[in-house]
Amino acid sequence: EIIKGLGGKAFYKNHTMYLDCTKIERTTIPKKEAEKMRSSIVLMGSLLGRKKEVCVPWPGGCVIGKRPIDLHLSALEKMGAEFTEEDRGLKGKTEGLKGARIVFPKISVGATQNVILASVLAKGTTILENCACEPEVQWLCRFLRKGGAKIKETKNRMIEIEGIKSLHAVEYEVPPDRIVAGTYLCASAITRSNICLVGAPKDEMKAILSLYQKMGGQCEYNSGKLVADARNARLSVPYIETREYPGFPTDLQSPLMAVLATAEGCSRIQENLFENRFRIVEELNRMGAHI
Repeated sequence: EIIKGLGGKAFYKNHTMYLDCTKIERTTIPKKEAEKMRSSIVLMGSLLGRKKEVCVPWPGGCVIGKRPIDLHLSALEKMGAEFTEEDRGLKGKTEGLKGARIVFPKISVGATQNVILASVLAKGTTILENCACEPEVQWLCRFLRKGGAKIKETKNRMIEIEGIKSLHAVEYEVPPDRIVAGTYLCASAITRSNICLVGAPKDEMKAILSLYQKMGGQCEYNSGKLVADARNARLSVPYIETREYPGFPTDLQSPLMAVLATAEGCSRIQENLFENRFRIVEELNRMGAHI
């Protein structure tokens, strides 16, 4: 809906999404749609890079804690963008984004993605340090490279982007989601049952698979299928903490807590990313948990 509001076309047909953004004309993101999801903020980098201006209503989304956008703004300002606060939201302008060396003071998936999207059409080379290296960031880079972007990733949380004049159309397969796959694993664990996940990204799921096995679950990967047996997944976890990738993902912390409420013995969870992730505790206790 946001893309259509900006002048593009978007529709589904036979499990395929078609996007035609050749005629993006507007740069103000529709307020009604923007307030429904936080990730609308990631359109800032794209529109500043392509149209040199953007107006973003204050983003909405879930209530898992404070998620300021100062990292997004400070990075884009280093590339030549200027921002002003208005009644309808945040307005950004630039005479043309330029490459810069940006060191993120804190790892942020959204800020990393936003600056990558801005950098692919910026003039010169942009070097990002202390980036998020989540699979979602890696897949975004692969998608953009297929469209002609010049992006190099290194293993020390650094990304180098050489700006180009324009991207070209691509066909791309959306990758399987590690958080969704992990949620299904939690479902098997809490019901002590078997499950078969076709196409699960096992290499991106090492943290959850390791924990699954520590709880007594068994799993094997064969011919693109992850087969898990949770009949004995009833052991407590003395300590687990959420971390940036490749650590245990914060998005799986709540389902894991529900599972551990049914495990034998006492488990401990440390949440390091979002202060309101534990809002689930009160609800689980109402259902009979002891947390």
